[in-house]
Amino acid sequence: MKQAIKAMIFTFATLVGVSSAVAAEHSVTVNIPFKFMAGSAQLPAGRYTITSQDNLTVVIQDSRQHSTTVYGIPAYDSGSEDGKLVFTVRGNQYFLTKIICLDSDLNLELPISQTEKKDRSQEKSHRGNNQNGLWLDR
Repeated sequence: MKQAIKAMIFTFATLVGVSSAVAAEHSVTVNIPFKFMAGSAQLPAGRYTITSQDNLTVVIQDSRQHSTTVYGIPAYDSGSEDGKLVFTVRGNQYFLTKIICLDSDLNLELPISQTEKKDRSQEKSHRGNNQNGLWLDR
């Protein structure tokens, strides 16, 4: 009987812990001065709020209802003291590839979108890619 009670208490404590962890939202606001691709969505320049509740799924949204959801994998950037967004630049197109915000515990690398893969294959014979960082305002 004592073991059954201990198991129920452990299960309840685990569920409460999981619920609290799921409810934690990681968020950062950033001004992006150029149009860009995030996943398969083209987004205009503007001020965006980037949020994640599970550190894998990210919602990028501005106040004018432009938004997209992208999925990423955990990223590590020990050389970054402040938050930053990393974009790959191909021609005149910017592709969001990494979100690093140590303060908000929001550190993700985004997969290459179909659009970027297509641009990459077309550009291979012309020139290499560039990566630019956009540091987040505090």
